[in-house]
Formats: sequence, structure tokens, C-alpha cells
Amino acid sequence: MHLKKNMQWNSRGDRYSIPKPVHGSASGKVKTGGGKGGWGTDLILTEDQKEYVKAVTGSERKSKKEHDLMDEDYLPGILSGERRQGPGRIKVGAGRSVNSRKR
Repeated sequence: MHLKKNMQWNSRGDRYSIPKPVHGSASGKVKTGGGKGGWGTDLILTEDQKEYVKAVTGSERKSKKEHDLMDEDYLPGILSGERRQGPGRIKVGAGRSVNSRKR
């Protein structure tokens, strides 16, 4: 593959800076930092982080939870008007678009 000598790669959208990690506190009350609006506080960068594993096991536990249909107190969601949105997939990484959090 031949490229001209002054070739400039278009790296637009490949990466952008993510905020520094936010320190914790003993009480868990301090939640400052993490970028504008705190979007980087709960950022999962890799799938081997303990936060990712915890989120996956929590979502599996919720999906396995079944209701006894013969129970008198059980009321299906369609009758009670309860709307449950699935957790979906756990997002890994900050993404490619800087503006994705603004939408």
C-alpha cells in the first residue's frame, strides 16, 4: 500500500479524553469530579473490572427471579400497569462520540 509522504490520518471519532478517576470516601457521600455532569464516575473501561462482573451477575439474578403463577398475591405487570424496562447490555468504554452524553 502506497501513501503519500505527508499523509495525515483522519482519527476523528476514534478516541477522546476521559476524566480522571474519582476517589471514594468512607461514607460514600462525596461524588464530585468525573467530568462535566459527573459522566465519568461509573465508567467501566474493561470487561474484567469488578464493577462489570457485579453488574452482569446482578442482571442475571434479576432475570432468573421467577414468580409463582399460582400465588394469590402475584399480579402480572400487564394488569398492574407496571412497566419494566430491561437493563439491556452493559456499556463498556466511554464510546467514540464526545457528544453521546448530551443526547
